[in-house]
Amino acid sequence: MKNRLKNFIRKVFKPDKRLIKIGTINLEADGNSQQIDFETQSQQRSFSKALRNLAMQAGSKIFQSIESAKNIFTEEEIQALVSSLVRIQGTPEFSTETDSKNSTMIHCHISATVDGSEVEKAMLNKIAAETI
Repeated sequence: MKNRLKNFIRKVFKPDKRLIKIGTINLEADGNSQQIDFETQSQQRSFSKALRNLAMQAGSKIFQSIESAKNIFTEEEIQALVSSLVRIQGTPEFSTETDSKNSTMIHCHISATVDGSEVEKAMLNKIAAETI
């Protein structure tokens, strides 16, 4: 564990090779849910799916852009870290669509940002916590 921390810190603080060079990431994602109960509950389910999709999208983008951390974190670990750092921008947009079978789908579209420096701090904190 201590070697993992040392290697990570060495890579993070190299002046010519920063771990994360991405800054702020702007994202958009969608989520859908079939309306089987109250519309508000269906909206909440579609919002949750859109938020999950945002975290997965952000985690994948960050994982792909931080070559030096690929041997330290899995893509799933980065997605989990990023999920708490997603900042929703504006108000979620909901729409309703009814198909020919009279089934109603609730669609949610959200926009968000993720600050790369917050991700870097979260990664350092996670490694530090594992070495204690």
